[in-house]
Amino acid sequence: MALQRLESELKHSHVTSDRKERDFSLALQSRDEALRDAEKLRAQVDAAEERQRQHVSCDHGRWKTGHLEHAPRLGGLLFEM
Repeated sequence: MALQRLESELKHSHVTSDRKERDFSLALQSRDEALRDAEKLRAQVDAAEERQRQHVSCDHGRWKTGHLEHAPRLGGLLFEM
């Protein structure tokens, strides 16, 4: 009788262990997927910010990059007077 009880407990422990291992594996997969999604979004944000910087730094109206003497500086850009 005690042997059957121990076998039953052992079987239950294996089932519980297997379930926890599957749950842990799924959690790792979810984490990895979320990290990949975050990396993709970060790359998109970086690309959008770079496009915005290029747009602002182009000779667009009165804003220009470069080194103009006697021109006031504002945020790393030069403002032609």
